Amino acid sequence: MENGILRRNYLFSDPYLHQLCNEKIVIAGRDFHKLFFQNAAPVSLTALSARNIAFKDLPSEYELTCKLEEASETKSYLAAQLRTGIRNILHRLSFQPDAVPASVQKLEKPCLEQLTDIDLLSYGKSLVQTLSPSLSDIRDTGLTPAMMSTLLQICYEFDLAIDKLRKTVCDCDLINAQRIKIGNQIYEELLSLCNKGKQTWAGINEAKYNDYVILGSPHNSQESVKPSQQ
Repeated sequence: MENGILRRNYLFSDPYLHQLCNEKIVIAGRDFHKLFFQNAAPVSLTALSARNIAFKDLPSEYELTCKLEEASETKSYLAAQLRTGIRNILHRLSFQPDAVPASVQKLEKPCLEQLTDIDLLSYGKSLVQTLSPSLSDIRDTGLTPAMMSTLLQICYEFDLAIDKLRKTVCDCDLINAQRIKIGNQIYEELLSLCNKGKQTWAGINEAKYNDYVILGSPHNSQESVKPSQQ
């Protein structure tokens, strides 16, 4: 981890790490008595297998990206709906400007496109709360309680969408961090297991030694295959 950023310790993809782990577990199971006879196992094959299954079952980065895009699109759609509703009300108020309550006139008319989500939500709610008690005085604008209720409902849904996007971002960050941590743990245990296998077969059986070489690993990038002495 550098500057608080969690990084993968392996250079290949998560699916390849999962597949590689399964392959090495099978190989280690084949050689179990030879590898671990009178020696403690460097890792538990059962625990490693369970961890590898949990690793595979985590949502993929593509699934998380899809969830983020969906939440973001929903929020953007509701923001557009809210801006349209606000503009419609402000337009109708222009038909009877002299009758607009002073409390409404005090509301600054911002550039809606430049407002943050929170400020847009706040303005929409303020407009409804300020206008609703005065609708009978500005009936010539065509504004109705139903219009106020519709705009308030959009505000409510937009508020939920903001929270959902915030939560989705947080959840995705946590899952991504969990995936990297589990992946790194699997990789480190895989290295330990394969080092034990290479130590066991070095100078004895070239083919079985090679079974424990992790191709594409930075730890093995310069490694040459140990020749058999048989």
